[in-house]
Amino acid sequence: MGNVAEMTCIVDDGELEARDERHERAEELRLLEALLFAAEEPLDEKALAARLPAGVDVRTLLMRLQQEIRAARRQSGARRRQMDASARRATSPGC
Repeated sequence: MGNVAEMTCIVDDGELEARDERHERAEELRLLEALLFAAEEPLDEKALAARLPAGVDVRTLLMRLQQEIRAARRQSGARRRQMDASARRATSPGC
């Protein structure tokens, strides 16, 4: 039998902490989005703060969610324009 190489992965603590913070922020964004989606009526920052983990900056989280929604809409619009252009090429006479 051949030798089995052992591989170790070295990750510094700072990288692990940054990864944990990104995961935590992503989870907070999901929670915020779910709260807003499921609400029967508008929720103010105080009501949102009461339902999110302690210490969350609700205003910053709301702005981040708004930025992500805008970016997703831009990407969606670009994809739609690409699909429209492809459909016009495919259906134009002489193809």
